[in-house]
Amino acid sequence: MAKLVKFGEALEALKKGKKIYRQCWAGKDATTTLEYVPGTENTLPMIKANLWTGRTVMGWTDTTEDLLAEDWIIIDW
Repeated sequence: MAKLVKFGEALEALKKGKKIYRQCWAGKDATTTLEYVPGTENTLPMIKANLWTGRTVMGWTDTTEDLLAEDWIIIDW
């Protein structure tokens, strides 16, 4: 079973190149993951959401529930 962490710990892992997701987002063979996209000279850093449908959304926006959640999972692969 994966270790569950708070958002702050998940965010630090995200900035180091790991992907993260919330346990409550995981469905059978379908999980949305988040990935950090560093900024460049012309762009700000952002978080990319890799949706379970195969779609990618640039600029994921959190909710208060996401920030306070303690069910974040850091992907170690």
